[in-house]
Amino acid sequence: MLSNHRKPQNKKRKARSDRAVRPLATPLGSALKALPFSLLIGGLLLFLLTALLMTTGDPDRYHTVAGLICAYSTAFWAGAFATRFHGRRLPLPCALFAAGLLALLFFSVGLFLPESPRHTASPALRAGLFALIFPAALLGSLFGAREKRRKHHR
Repeated sequence: MLSNHRKPQNKKRKARSDRAVRPLATPLGSALKALPFSLLIGGLLLFLLTALLMTTGDPDRYHTVAGLICAYSTAFWAGAFATRFHGRRLPLPCALFAAGLLALLFFSVGLFLPESPRHTASPALRAGLFALIFPAALLGSLFGAREKRRKHHR
């Protein structure tokens, strides 16, 4: 006969075996899963902003602002998706990993793109703007960790 004492042990073993089967159940794995979704949203936003800029008289005037909007919104959604994929738990590590992956991706892509001759910003300002990806991902992560408010019916 099995006693009630053994049933919780079996559940613990099952939970451990589930974790072993799911290697992407870490904040890094959740950030990796969130990356394509956030890049898709960022790409769509980039397309829309480019179309909007092309309707203006001088499309080159606000291209830096449009690029920053796309980068920060991509980081926001990467943090939100990573936290959601991680079960709305551990928003800070999810945000750090999501922002780190995006920063690595943006930096590596930036190595192969030619530098604009209009860059008048100092390297310190550019590094500061680049570093703002991390707070944007943290805000998105906190947004993704929110629980839905339940309506109380009386």
